[in-house]
Amino acid sequence: TRKSRLIRNVPSFLMLQAITVLRFYTMYRPLRVFMTTGALLIAGGLALGLRFLAYFVGGNGVGHVQSLILAAVLSIVGFQVCLIGLIADSVSMNRRMLEETLYRARRGDAGCVGRAPAAQRGRLTVRVCYFGTYRGRYSRNAIMIESLRRNGVEVVECHQELWTDVEDRVQAASGGWRRPAFWARVLRTYARLLKQYRTIGPYDILLVGYPGQFDVFLARLLSWRRRRPLAWDVFMSIYLIAVERGLAERSPLTIRALRWLERWACRLPDRLILDTAEYVAWFGRVHGVPPARFGLVPTGADSRIYRPMPCPRAADGSLSVVYYGTFIPNHGVEHIVEAARLLSAQPAIRFRLIGDGPERPKAQELAQRYGLTNVEFSGWLEPAGLVQEIACADVLLGAFGVTPQSLMTVQNKVYEGLAMARPVITGASPAVEAALRHGEEVYVCRRADGADLARAIQRLCDDPALRRRLAEQGHRRFLVEYDLQALGRRYLACLEDLAG
Repeated sequence: TRKSRLIRNVPSFLMLQAITVLRFYTMYRPLRVFMTTGALLIAGGLALGLRFLAYFVGGNGVGHVQSLILAAVLSIVGFQVCLIGLIADSVSMNRRMLEETLYRARRGDAGCVGRAPAAQRGRLTVRVCYFGTYRGRYSRNAIMIESLRRNGVEVVECHQELWTDVEDRVQAASGGWRRPAFWARVLRTYARLLKQYRTIGPYDILLVGYPGQFDVFLARLLSWRRRRPLAWDVFMSIYLIAVERGLAERSPLTIRALRWLERWACRLPDRLILDTAEYVAWFGRVHGVPPARFGLVPTGADSRIYRPMPCPRAADGSLSVVYYGTFIPNHGVEHIVEAARLLSAQPAIRFRLIGDGPERPKAQELAQRYGLTNVEFSGWLEPAGLVQEIACADVLLGAFGVTPQSLMTVQNKVYEGLAMARPVITGASPAVEAALRHGEEVYVCRRADGADLARAIQRLCDDPALRRRLAEQGHRRFLVEYDLQALGRRYLACLEDLAG
Protein backbone atom coordinates (compact mmCIF):
# COMPACT_ATOMS: atom_id res chain seq x y z
CA THR A 1 0.00 0.00 0.00
CA ARG A 2 1.03 3.58 -0.65
CA LYS A 3 2.55 5.42 2.30
CA SER A 4 0.17 7.94 3.87
CA ARG A 5 0.88 11.60 3.11
CA LEU A 6 -1.16 12.75 6.13
CA ILE A 7 0.12 10.52 8.92
CA ARG A 8 3.78 9.58 9.19
CA ASN A 9 3.33 6.95 11.91
CA VAL A 10 0.99 5.74 14.66
CA PRO A 11 2.47 7.91 17.44
CA SER A 12 2.05 11.07 15.35
CA PHE A 13 -1.56 10.07 14.59
CA LEU A 14 -2.29 9.56 18.29
CA MET A 15 -0.67 12.91 19.08
CA LEU A 16 -2.82 14.71 16.49
CA GLN A 17 -5.99 13.05 17.85
CA ALA A 18 -5.08 13.97 21.42
CA ILE A 19 -4.52 17.61 20.41
CA THR A 20 -7.87 17.65 18.55
CA VAL A 21 -9.73 16.20 21.55
CA LEU A 22 -8.06 18.72 23.87
CA ARG A 23 -8.92 21.63 21.57
CA PHE A 24 -12.58 20.62 21.30
CA TYR A 25 -12.88 20.00 25.04
CA THR A 26 -11.38 23.42 25.71
CA MET A 27 -13.80 24.96 23.19
CA TYR A 28 -16.93 23.45 24.76
CA ARG A 29 -15.80 23.39 28.43
CA PRO A 30 -13.48 26.41 28.70
CA LEU A 31 -14.43 27.37 32.24
CA ARG A 32 -13.68 23.89 33.58
CA VAL A 33 -10.36 23.61 31.70
CA PHE A 34 -8.99 27.00 32.66
CA MET A 35 -10.33 26.99 36.21
CA THR A 36 -8.83 23.54 36.82
CA THR A 37 -5.49 24.63 35.38
CA GLY A 38 -5.53 27.88 37.37
CA ALA A 39 -6.49 26.06 40.56
CA LEU A 40 -3.58 23.62 40.13
CA LEU A 41 -1.15 26.51 39.63
CA ILE A 42 -2.50 28.38 42.65
CA ALA A 43 -2.36 25.17 44.70
CA GLY A 44 1.29 24.72 43.68
CA GLY A 45 2.07 28.31 44.65
CA LEU A 46 0.26 27.84 47.97
CA ALA A 47 2.23 24.65 48.69
CA LEU A 48 5.56 26.39 47.99
CA GLY A 49 4.47 29.38 50.06
CA LEU A 50 3.68 27.10 53.00
CA ARG A 51 7.03 25.39 52.52
CA PHE A 52 8.83 28.74 52.72
CA LEU A 53 6.74 29.74 55.75
CA ALA A 54 7.72 26.53 57.55
CA TYR A 55 11.41 27.22 56.92
CA PHE A 56 11.00 30.88 57.88
CA VAL A 57 9.37 30.02 61.22
CA GLY A 58 12.22 27.56 61.86
CA GLY A 59 14.79 30.30 61.26
CA ASN A 60 16.02 28.93 57.91
CA GLY A 61 14.12 31.21 55.55
CA VAL A 62 17.16 33.03 54.14
CA GLY A 63 18.21 30.22 51.84
CA HIS A 64 14.74 29.54 50.48
CA VAL A 65 13.72 32.86 48.95
CA GLN A 66 13.51 31.11 45.56
CA SER A 67 10.52 29.13 46.86
CA LEU A 68 8.77 32.36 47.80
CA ILE A 69 9.43 33.88 44.36
CA LEU A 70 8.21 30.77 42.56
CA ALA A 71 5.12 30.64 44.80
CA ALA A 72 4.28 34.24 43.91
CA VAL A 73 4.80 33.58 40.19
CA LEU A 74 2.60 30.43 40.25
CA SER A 75 -0.16 32.22 42.20
CA ILE A 76 -0.18 35.20 39.82
CA VAL A 77 -0.16 33.01 36.72
CA GLY A 78 -2.88 30.79 38.21
CA PHE A 79 -5.07 33.82 38.90
CA GLN A 80 -4.54 35.10 35.34
CA VAL A 81 -5.45 31.66 33.93
CA CYS A 82 -8.70 31.76 35.95
CA LEU A 83 -9.47 35.19 34.47
CA ILE A 84 -8.79 33.82 30.99
CA GLY A 85 -11.26 31.03 31.83
CA LEU A 86 -13.98 33.57 32.60
CA ILE A 87 -13.33 35.39 29.32
CA ALA A 88 -13.28 32.08 27.40
CA ASP A 89 -16.59 31.09 29.01
CA SER A 90 -18.17 34.34 27.82
CA VAL A 91 -16.86 33.67 24.30
CA SER A 92 -18.26 30.14 24.51
CA MET A 93 -21.67 31.49 25.57
CA ASN A 94 -21.68 33.88 22.59
CA ARG A 95 -20.86 30.95 20.32
CA ARG A 96 -23.81 28.97 21.72
CA MET A 97 -26.09 31.95 21.18
CA LEU A 98 -24.97 32.16 17.56
CA GLU A 99 -25.61 28.44 17.16
CA GLU A 100 -29.12 28.84 18.54
CA THR A 101 -29.75 31.80 16.24
CA LEU A 102 -28.69 29.67 13.28
CA TYR A 103 -30.88 26.84 14.57
CA ARG A 104 -33.90 29.17 14.72
CA ALA A 105 -33.13 30.63 11.30
CA ARG A 106 -33.12 27.17 9.74
CA ARG A 107 -36.50 26.47 11.34
CA GLY A 108 -37.92 29.72 10.00
CA ASP A 109 -38.08 31.36 13.44
CA ALA A 110 -35.24 33.86 13.23
CA GLY A 111 -37.38 36.59 14.83
CA CYS A 112 -36.85 39.05 11.97
CA VAL A 113 -38.58 42.40 11.95
CA GLY A 114 -42.04 42.21 10.46
CA ARG A 115 -42.56 38.53 11.32
CA ALA A 116 -46.03 37.51 12.47
CA PRO A 117 -46.57 36.46 16.12
CA ALA A 118 -45.80 32.86 17.04
CA ALA A 119 -49.49 31.99 17.25
CA GLN A 120 -49.91 33.02 13.60
CA ARG A 121 -46.68 31.49 12.31
CA GLY A 122 -47.57 28.00 13.57
CA ARG A 123 -46.91 26.07 16.76
CA LEU A 124 -43.76 24.24 15.64
CA THR A 125 -41.74 27.36 16.46
CA VAL A 126 -41.78 26.59 20.21
CA ARG A 127 -39.40 23.98 21.64
CA VAL A 128 -39.93 23.12 25.31
CA CYS A 129 -37.54 21.20 27.55
CA TYR A 130 -39.73 19.40 30.12
CA PHE A 131 -37.28 19.15 33.00
CA GLY A 132 -36.94 17.60 36.42
CA THR A 133 -37.29 14.62 38.71
CA TYR A 134 -41.06 14.67 38.25
CA ARG A 135 -43.21 11.53 38.38
CA GLY A 136 -43.15 10.39 34.79
CA ARG A 137 -46.28 8.24 35.03
CA TYR A 138 -48.33 10.78 36.97
CA SER A 139 -51.36 11.89 35.01
CA ARG A 140 -50.65 15.65 35.26
CA ASN A 141 -47.28 15.36 33.58
CA ALA A 142 -48.43 12.89 30.93
CA ILE A 143 -51.45 15.06 30.08
CA MET A 144 -49.51 18.32 29.89
CA ILE A 145 -46.75 16.87 27.69
CA GLU A 146 -49.21 15.29 25.26
CA SER A 147 -51.47 18.35 25.19
CA LEU A 148 -48.56 20.58 24.19
CA ARG A 149 -47.46 18.16 21.50
CA ARG A 150 -50.97 18.08 20.07
CA ASN A 151 -50.75 21.85 19.67
CA GLY A 152 -47.56 21.70 17.62
CA VAL A 153 -45.07 22.23 20.45
CA GLU A 154 -41.87 20.22 20.29
CA VAL A 155 -41.49 18.79 23.82
CA VAL A 156 -38.15 17.22 24.77
CA GLU A 157 -38.09 15.44 28.12
CA CYS A 158 -35.07 15.79 30.39
CA HIS A 159 -36.16 13.52 33.22
CA GLN A 160 -34.79 11.27 35.92
CA GLU A 161 -37.14 9.67 38.44
CA LEU A 162 -36.56 10.64 42.09
CA TRP A 163 -40.00 10.15 43.64
CA THR A 164 -42.14 7.04 43.21
CA ASP A 165 -45.42 8.32 44.67
CA VAL A 166 -46.95 10.66 47.26
CA GLU A 167 -46.15 8.25 50.09
CA ASP A 168 -42.48 8.28 49.09
CA ARG A 169 -42.41 12.08 49.42
CA VAL A 170 -44.31 11.99 52.72
CA GLN A 171 -41.86 9.41 54.11
CA ALA A 172 -38.91 11.59 53.10
CA ALA A 173 -40.53 14.65 54.66
CA SER A 174 -41.33 12.69 57.83
CA GLY A 175 -37.65 12.26 58.60
CA GLY A 176 -36.32 10.12 55.78
CA TRP A 177 -34.42 13.13 54.43
CA ARG A 178 -32.03 12.86 57.38
CA ARG A 179 -30.70 9.48 56.22
CA PRO A 180 -27.48 9.34 54.16
CA ALA A 181 -29.12 6.86 51.77
CA PHE A 182 -31.70 9.51 50.80
CA TRP A 183 -29.04 12.09 49.95
CA ALA A 184 -27.03 9.51 48.04
CA ARG A 185 -30.15 8.82 45.95
CA VAL A 186 -30.65 12.56 45.41
CA LEU A 187 -27.05 13.09 44.27
CA ARG A 188 -27.17 10.13 41.87
CA THR A 189 -30.45 11.32 40.39
CA TYR A 190 -29.31 14.90 39.82
CA ALA A 191 -25.98 13.75 38.39
CA ARG A 192 -27.87 11.68 35.79
CA LEU A 193 -30.23 14.60 35.16
CA LEU A 194 -27.37 17.02 34.45
CA LYS A 195 -25.69 14.48 32.19
CA GLN A 196 -28.90 14.13 30.19
CA TYR A 197 -29.41 17.92 30.09
CA ARG A 198 -26.11 18.37 28.25
CA THR A 199 -27.53 16.34 25.34
CA ILE A 200 -30.83 18.25 25.02
CA GLY A 201 -29.67 20.96 22.64
CA PRO A 202 -31.34 24.37 22.12
CA TYR A 203 -34.80 25.08 23.50
CA ASP A 204 -37.11 28.07 23.87
CA ILE A 205 -38.52 27.43 27.37
CA LEU A 206 -37.37 25.32 30.30
CA LEU A 207 -40.49 23.87 31.93
CA VAL A 208 -40.31 22.08 35.30
CA GLY A 209 -42.87 19.31 35.86
CA TYR A 210 -44.75 18.23 39.00
CA PRO A 211 -43.48 17.90 41.67
CA GLY A 212 -40.69 20.41 41.10
CA GLN A 213 -40.13 22.23 44.39
CA PHE A 214 -36.51 20.98 44.50
CA ASP A 215 -35.87 21.00 40.75
CA VAL A 216 -36.68 24.70 40.31
CA PHE A 217 -33.45 25.88 41.96
CA LEU A 218 -31.25 23.88 39.58
CA ALA A 219 -33.50 24.72 36.61
CA ARG A 220 -33.18 28.44 37.32
CA LEU A 221 -29.38 28.25 37.15
CA LEU A 222 -29.50 26.25 33.91
CA SER A 223 -32.03 28.60 32.28
CA TRP A 224 -30.00 31.65 33.31
CA ARG A 225 -26.91 30.10 31.79
CA ARG A 226 -28.69 29.63 28.46
CA ARG A 227 -30.63 32.87 28.85
CA ARG A 228 -33.97 31.13 28.47
CA PRO A 229 -37.23 31.68 30.40
CA LEU A 230 -38.28 29.25 33.12
CA ALA A 231 -41.83 28.02 33.81
CA TRP A 232 -43.00 25.66 36.56
CA ASP A 233 -46.17 23.59 36.67
CA VAL A 234 -46.67 23.80 40.45
CA PHE A 235 -50.02 21.92 40.38
CA MET A 236 -50.02 21.15 44.13
CA SER A 237 -48.28 22.42 47.25
CA ILE A 238 -46.12 19.76 48.90
CA TYR A 239 -46.15 21.92 52.02
CA LEU A 240 -49.97 21.76 52.15
CA ILE A 241 -49.95 18.01 51.45
CA ALA A 242 -47.51 17.48 54.34
CA VAL A 243 -49.71 19.54 56.68
CA GLU A 244 -52.82 17.57 55.71
CA ARG A 245 -50.96 14.31 56.34
CA GLY A 246 -50.28 15.38 59.94
CA LEU A 247 -46.57 16.05 59.50
CA ALA A 248 -46.75 19.30 61.47
CA GLU A 249 -47.27 17.37 64.70
CA ARG A 250 -44.55 14.79 63.99
CA SER A 251 -41.87 17.09 62.59
CA PRO A 252 -42.45 20.85 62.97
CA LEU A 253 -38.92 21.62 61.74
CA THR A 254 -39.56 19.78 58.46
CA ILE A 255 -42.82 21.66 57.95
CA ARG A 256 -41.09 25.02 58.43
CA ALA A 257 -38.34 23.98 56.03
CA LEU A 258 -40.89 22.88 53.40
CA ARG A 259 -42.77 26.14 53.67
CA TRP A 260 -39.56 28.17 53.33
CA LEU A 261 -38.41 26.03 50.39
CA GLU A 262 -41.71 26.32 48.54
CA ARG A 263 -41.98 30.06 49.20
CA TRP A 264 -38.56 30.74 47.63
CA ALA A 265 -39.10 28.24 44.84
CA CYS A 266 -42.17 30.21 43.74
CA ARG A 267 -40.07 33.34 43.31
CA LEU A 268 -37.62 31.88 40.80
CA PRO A 269 -39.64 31.00 37.63
CA ASP A 270 -40.84 33.53 35.09
CA ARG A 271 -44.25 31.81 34.97
CA LEU A 272 -46.10 29.56 37.43
CA ILE A 273 -48.90 27.18 36.41
CA LEU A 274 -51.81 26.03 38.59
CA ASP A 275 -55.18 24.46 37.85
CA THR A 276 -57.68 26.69 39.71
CA ALA A 277 -58.06 30.31 40.77
CA GLU A 278 -58.73 29.11 44.34
CA TYR A 279 -55.27 27.53 44.50
CA VAL A 280 -53.73 30.73 43.12
CA ALA A 281 -55.40 32.69 45.93
CA TRP A 282 -54.03 30.21 48.50
CA PHE A 283 -50.47 30.68 47.20
CA GLY A 284 -50.99 34.42 47.50
CA ARG A 285 -52.13 34.17 51.13
CA VAL A 286 -49.53 31.63 52.29
CA HIS A 287 -46.48 32.40 50.15
CA GLY A 288 -47.17 35.98 49.08
CA VAL A 289 -47.03 35.20 45.33
CA PRO A 290 -48.88 37.78 43.17
CA PRO A 291 -51.75 36.24 41.15
CA ALA A 292 -50.42 37.87 37.96
CA ARG A 293 -47.47 35.46 37.96
CA PHE A 294 -49.75 32.44 37.50
CA GLY A 295 -51.32 30.89 34.43
CA LEU A 296 -54.33 28.57 34.79
CA VAL A 297 -54.42 25.14 33.14
CA PRO A 298 -57.15 22.79 34.47
CA THR A 299 -56.37 19.20 35.41
CA GLY A 300 -58.45 17.68 32.62
CA ALA A 301 -58.11 14.05 31.57
CA ASP A 302 -56.14 11.99 29.08
CA SER A 303 -58.61 11.51 26.24
CA ARG A 304 -56.35 8.84 24.71
CA ILE A 305 -57.29 6.57 27.63
CA TYR A 306 -60.62 7.86 28.92
CA ARG A 307 -63.25 7.94 26.20
CA PRO A 308 -66.81 6.62 25.87
CA MET A 309 -67.05 2.84 25.71
CA PRO A 310 -70.04 0.51 25.39
CA CYS A 311 -70.91 -1.60 28.41
CA PRO A 312 -73.76 -4.11 28.75
CA ARG A 313 -76.31 -3.58 31.52
CA ALA A 314 -76.08 -5.78 34.60
CA ALA A 315 -78.16 -8.94 34.19
CA ASP A 316 -79.86 -8.45 37.58
CA GLY A 317 -80.76 -4.81 36.83
CA SER A 318 -78.60 -3.47 39.65
CA LEU A 319 -77.03 0.02 39.50
CA SER A 320 -73.29 0.36 39.99
CA VAL A 321 -71.91 3.30 42.03
CA VAL A 322 -68.12 3.43 41.60
CA TYR A 323 -65.36 5.23 43.47
CA TYR A 324 -61.71 4.77 42.53
CA GLY A 325 -58.67 6.51 43.96
CA THR A 326 -55.94 6.62 46.57
CA PHE A 327 -58.18 6.70 49.70
CA ILE A 328 -56.66 9.95 50.96
CA PRO A 329 -58.44 12.40 53.30
CA ASN A 330 -59.23 14.68 50.33
CA HIS A 331 -61.65 12.10 48.97
CA GLY A 332 -63.73 11.63 52.15
CA VAL A 333 -64.29 7.91 51.52
CA GLU A 334 -65.89 7.47 54.98
CA HIS A 335 -68.82 9.59 53.74
CA ILE A 336 -69.25 7.23 50.78
CA VAL A 337 -69.48 4.32 53.24
CA GLU A 338 -71.99 6.29 55.30
CA ALA A 339 -74.09 6.87 52.16
CA ALA A 340 -73.92 3.13 51.42
CA ARG A 341 -75.26 2.44 54.93
CA LEU A 342 -78.19 4.80 54.38
CA LEU A 343 -78.94 3.08 51.04
CA SER A 344 -78.42 -0.47 52.32
CA ALA A 345 -82.18 -1.09 52.10
CA GLN A 346 -81.91 -0.57 48.32
CA PRO A 347 -80.48 -3.90 47.09
CA ALA A 348 -80.39 -2.65 43.49
CA ILE A 349 -77.74 -0.02 44.35
CA ARG A 350 -74.26 -1.56 44.62
CA PHE A 351 -71.10 0.30 45.67
CA ARG A 352 -67.66 -0.62 44.37
CA LEU A 353 -64.59 1.07 45.88
CA ILE A 354 -61.40 0.56 43.87
CA GLY A 355 -57.83 1.43 44.84
CA ASP A 356 -55.68 1.66 47.94
CA GLY A 357 -54.30 4.26 50.32
CA PRO A 358 -54.05 5.45 53.93
CA GLU A 359 -57.81 5.75 54.57
CA ARG A 360 -58.80 2.36 53.13
CA PRO A 361 -58.42 0.36 56.39
CA LYS A 362 -60.64 2.91 58.15
CA ALA A 363 -63.27 2.64 55.40
CA GLN A 364 -63.21 -1.16 55.46
CA GLU A 365 -63.50 -1.23 59.26
CA LEU A 366 -66.48 1.14 59.04
CA ALA A 367 -68.19 -1.04 56.41
CA GLN A 368 -67.65 -4.14 58.56
CA ARG A 369 -68.99 -2.39 61.65
CA TYR A 370 -72.15 -1.46 59.73
CA GLY A 371 -72.39 -4.99 58.33
CA LEU A 372 -72.76 -3.68 54.80
CA THR A 373 -73.30 -6.21 52.03
CA ASN A 374 -73.80 -3.61 49.29
CA VAL A 375 -70.15 -2.44 49.36
CA GLU A 376 -67.27 -4.20 47.62
CA PHE A 377 -63.63 -3.20 48.03
CA SER A 378 -61.12 -3.92 45.29
CA GLY A 379 -57.40 -3.22 44.92
CA TRP A 380 -55.94 -1.33 42.00
CA LEU A 381 -56.82 -2.79 38.60
CA GLU A 382 -54.81 -2.82 35.41
CA PRO A 383 -55.47 0.37 33.38
CA ALA A 384 -57.67 -1.44 30.87
CA GLY A 385 -59.67 -3.07 33.67
CA LEU A 386 -60.15 0.25 35.49
CA VAL A 387 -61.37 1.96 32.33
CA GLN A 388 -63.86 -0.85 31.81
CA GLU A 389 -65.14 -0.46 35.37
CA ILE A 390 -65.66 3.27 34.81
CA ALA A 391 -67.45 2.59 31.53
CA CYS A 392 -69.86 0.24 33.31
CA ALA A 393 -70.56 2.60 36.24
CA ASP A 394 -74.09 3.98 36.40
CA VAL A 395 -72.85 6.70 38.77
CA LEU A 396 -69.24 7.79 39.28
CA LEU A 397 -68.16 9.39 42.55
CA GLY A 398 -65.66 12.24 42.93
CA ALA A 399 -64.31 13.71 46.18
CA PHE A 400 -66.19 14.63 49.38
CA GLY A 401 -63.48 15.66 51.85
CA VAL A 402 -63.20 19.12 53.37
CA THR A 403 -59.42 19.55 53.41
CA PRO A 404 -58.11 22.75 51.76
CA GLN A 405 -56.52 20.66 49.00
CA SER A 406 -59.86 19.01 48.21
CA LEU A 407 -61.77 22.28 48.19
CA MET A 408 -59.32 24.08 45.91
CA THR A 409 -59.07 21.50 43.11
CA VAL A 410 -61.25 19.54 40.72
CA GLN A 411 -60.03 15.96 41.00
CA ASN A 412 -58.86 13.88 38.03
CA LYS A 413 -61.63 11.37 38.51
CA VAL A 414 -64.27 14.05 37.88
CA TYR A 415 -62.80 14.95 34.49
CA GLU A 416 -62.18 11.29 33.66
CA GLY A 417 -65.84 10.51 34.29
CA LEU A 418 -66.84 13.35 31.95
CA ALA A 419 -64.37 12.08 29.34
CA MET A 420 -66.06 8.67 29.42
CA ALA A 421 -69.57 10.19 29.33
CA ARG A 422 -70.50 8.95 32.81
CA PRO A 423 -72.74 10.86 35.25
CA VAL A 424 -70.56 12.19 38.09
CA ILE A 425 -71.44 13.16 41.67
CA THR A 426 -68.86 15.17 43.61
CA GLY A 427 -68.71 17.49 46.60
CA ALA A 428 -69.56 21.15 46.12
CA SER A 429 -66.74 23.70 46.18
CA PRO A 430 -65.93 27.04 44.52
CA ALA A 431 -63.44 25.26 42.22
CA VAL A 432 -66.05 22.73 41.04
CA GLU A 433 -68.73 25.38 40.61
CA ALA A 434 -66.36 27.52 38.52
CA ALA A 435 -65.53 24.61 36.22
CA LEU A 436 -68.87 22.80 35.80
CA ARG A 437 -72.59 23.46 36.14
CA HIS A 438 -74.58 21.59 38.78
CA GLY A 439 -77.43 19.52 37.36
CA GLU A 440 -76.21 20.04 33.80
CA GLU A 441 -72.68 18.66 33.57
CA VAL A 442 -72.10 17.33 37.08
CA TYR A 443 -74.19 16.70 40.18
CA VAL A 444 -72.91 18.21 43.43
CA CYS A 445 -73.81 17.58 47.06
CA ARG A 446 -72.64 18.90 50.41
CA ARG A 447 -69.21 17.72 51.47
CA ALA A 448 -68.61 15.58 54.55
CA ASP A 449 -72.33 14.75 54.52
CA GLY A 450 -73.13 11.09 53.88
CA ALA A 451 -76.87 11.75 54.05
CA ASP A 452 -76.78 14.38 51.29
CA LEU A 453 -74.57 12.11 49.18
CA ALA A 454 -77.08 9.28 49.67
CA ARG A 455 -79.91 11.57 48.49
CA ALA A 456 -77.89 12.57 45.41
CA ILE A 457 -77.19 8.91 44.53
CA GLN A 458 -80.86 8.01 45.06
CA ARG A 459 -81.93 10.91 42.84
CA LEU A 460 -79.71 9.81 39.95
CA CYS A 461 -80.60 6.15 40.30
CA ASP A 462 -84.31 7.02 40.18
CA ASP A 463 -83.95 9.31 37.15
CA PRO A 464 -82.34 7.70 34.07
CA ALA A 465 -83.05 10.83 32.01
CA LEU A 466 -81.04 12.97 34.45
CA ARG A 467 -78.16 10.49 34.33
CA ARG A 468 -78.22 10.59 30.56
CA ARG A 469 -78.31 14.40 30.44
CA LEU A 470 -75.40 14.71 32.87
CA ALA A 471 -73.37 12.21 30.86
CA GLU A 472 -74.04 13.83 27.48
CA GLN A 473 -73.64 17.47 28.50
CA GLY A 474 -70.67 16.73 30.76
CA HIS A 475 -68.91 14.93 27.92
CA ARG A 476 -69.67 17.78 25.54
CA ARG A 477 -68.21 20.31 28.00
CA PHE A 478 -65.14 18.11 28.42
CA LEU A 479 -64.47 18.02 24.68
CA VAL A 480 -64.72 21.80 24.44
CA GLU A 481 -62.59 22.78 27.45
CA TYR A 482 -60.83 19.87 29.13
CA ASP A 483 -59.55 17.36 26.57
CA LEU A 484 -55.93 17.23 25.42
CA GLN A 485 -56.36 19.67 22.56
CA ALA A 486 -58.13 22.28 24.69
CA LEU A 487 -55.66 21.95 27.58
CA GLY A 488 -52.75 22.35 25.18
CA ARG A 489 -54.19 25.60 23.85
CA ARG A 490 -54.44 26.99 27.37
CA TYR A 491 -50.95 25.82 28.27
CA LEU A 492 -49.44 27.28 25.12
CA ALA A 493 -51.17 30.60 25.77
CA CYS A 494 -49.42 30.69 29.17
CA LEU A 495 -46.03 29.98 27.58
CA GLU A 496 -46.06 31.86 24.28
CA ASP A 497 -45.29 35.27 25.74
CA LEU A 498 -42.23 33.72 27.43
CA ALA A 499 -41.05 32.30 24.12
CA GLY A 500 -41.36 35.73 22.54
